[in-house]
Amino acid sequence: MFICLIVKKYTMNKELFKYKTIDSTNNEALRLLRSGRISSQCYIVSDYQQQGRGQKENSWFAKSRDAMLLTAVLYPEFLSVSSQFVLSKAVSVSVLSLLEEYQIHASIKWPNDILVASNKIGGILIEISIMGNSIKYALGGVGLNVNNRSFPNFDRPATSMKLVTNKNFDIDQLTRKFIQYLEREFERISNGKFDHLNEVYLEKLYMFEEKAVFEDENGVFEGTIKGVSPDGELLIDKHGKTIQYPFHAIKMRS
Repeated sequence: MFICLIVKKYTMNKELFKYKTIDSTNNEALRLLRSGRISSQCYIVSDYQQQGRGQKENSWFAKSRDAMLLTAVLYPEFLSVSSQFVLSKAVSVSVLSLLEEYQIHASIKWPNDILVASNKIGGILIEISIMGNSIKYALGGVGLNVNNRSFPNFDRPATSMKLVTNKNFDIDQLTRKFIQYLEREFERISNGKFDHLNEVYLEKLYMFEEKAVFEDENGVFEGTIKGVSPDGELLIDKHGKTIQYPFHAIKMRS
């Protein structure tokens, strides 16, 4: 049982639940949904999480107060299940908008990593609940390295806002600003305005239209990322033919 320190009305009268310690913000969002405590758009924020998760149960490392850790509980009834990847785009682009405000230029490594140069500064995790062909609710989890000064030896080197800029940041202020960016993107897509989001996402897609080394079930090959399908599969030019790869069916070696 985790103790919620603050429940307050936030932007557009939405609730924000603040915790000091939690297993993961996505897990707590699920508990609140299942208990009936929440039924409208809100945000779950924590100073520290013990069991942060990435895509397909990858872990997320963060010390207390070093990272921005939150989950947005969204209700995108206007989206079909086949269009759910637009939520990943909206959350990713919102993180990049926040970083750009501090002159940190980042890119999106499909499907869910945020990179500065080739180092990981953050990640997202989108989980959805489906009812028929509609999305009942969606959880947009975000972990952003902020004041971290060191990391374990990961397969991909990590970095933080502090390491990039040599400055410390107020995480509560960053959280407020991120929510504002996400609210803006969510309002756009709820009004059917997808063009700007799709354009920015491709512009910021790591290694887009560049040759890179990949590995699929048939082995290692050189290919070029051509885009992402509406349902979130990566499009790669492999030997002159465009192949669609779902999550974890392809690995970039570069």
